[in-house]
Amino acid sequence: MLKKFLKTFLSIVSCIMAMSIPVSAANITSSVETADYPSLLENRNVDLADILENDANNPSLQALLEYTLDEDGNILYNYEQTESVWVQHTNAGYETLANSDLQLLIIKARFGYNTKTKELTFNANVDCPSSLFNKPIVGIKLSLKKANTKNGHYSTAVPEIYLGKVNYLKDYTITYTGTNHYKFIIELYQIDDEWSILLPPSEHYVLLNRTGKPWDFYHTDPNSGVTISEPPSNWIANTTTQRDPNQNINYQKEYNRLYGTNIVVGTSTKTDVHHVQPLQFGGNNAMANLVHIDSAFHQKISAWFRGY
Repeated sequence: MLKKFLKTFLSIVSCIMAMSIPVSAANITSSVETADYPSLLENRNVDLADILENDANNPSLQALLEYTLDEDGNILYNYEQTESVWVQHTNAGYETLANSDLQLLIIKARFGYNTKTKELTFNANVDCPSSLFNKPIVGIKLSLKKANTKNGHYSTAVPEIYLGKVNYLKDYTITYTGTNHYKFIIELYQIDDEWSILLPPSEHYVLLNRTGKPWDFYHTDPNSGVTISEPPSNWIANTTTQRDPNQNINYQKEYNRLYGTNIVVGTSTKTDVHHVQPLQFGGNNAMANLVHIDSAFHQKISAWFRGY
C-alpha cells in the first residue's frame, strides 16, 4: 500500500515539475545533423546564412550542432560548463559534513546564440541534487566581463544583476553581442541567517565569436613552436597580404630545410597550411604565422572565423 502511495505521489510531483519548468536548454537540448538544418529552419523565418555563416552542406562544418528551441521556436546554440558549490546550514559545524546540514549546489553556465535576436546568451541554472525538498535559501546575481585577450584586462560588459532568491526550476539569462573573451560570473550570496556559502563566485571563461561559437582549437608545432590558441577579439578585417599561390610547396620546402624533416603538405596527405592570424584580418605569409595541420581541423577553424 505504501509503495503504491509513493509511486502515485512521485508521479504527481513529476507532472507538476514538468508543467513548471520553462522550455530551455535544461530540458530540450538535442543534436541535429548539418544536412537536416535547412528543413529544421524552413518554418522558423531564420536566415540559414546568418546562423552557419556557410553553406549547410559544406563538409567543413562539424557533423553535429548542439541546439535548443525556446518557447517561440527560436533556435539557440548551446555550450555548457558545470561547477559545484557547497553551502552549509549556519547552525551546523564542519563535523556534520555527512548530514543534511551541508548541501551541494550544481551551477550550470550555458553559452549560446539566439538566431532571431542575433544575441549571445549567457544562461545560469542552479540545482540541488543533494536535497529533494529542503533546498538551501540563497540569492543569485549575474555579471559579465569582456576582454580582447584571454589574459588581458576585463571590463564590465553587463554589471551585476541581483536576481533575489534562487528558483531551482528557473534559468537566468543575460545577453550581449560581439566576438569577445568573456567571463560569466555567477555568484550565490547569503540572504538570511540560515545558510552560508562555502566557495567564492563561479567564474566561467569562454571565447565566443559573434554567432555564439566557442573557441576550442589548440595546437603547437613541435619543431617551429608556432601555436594555435585563442586569438585576440579585436582583429580588424583588413587584407594587406594576398595568399601565396604556391603556399603549400613553398611552406613545405622551407619547413623541411629549417628542421630537416620530410613533410608533405596538400590533398594527398590531407594536410593544410594554416595562417594563425588569417589574411583577411591582417595576417601575412611569414613562416612565423604559418603551421601545417590536419585539413578537417583547419576547416573547423576557418568556419569559426567566418563568424568572427
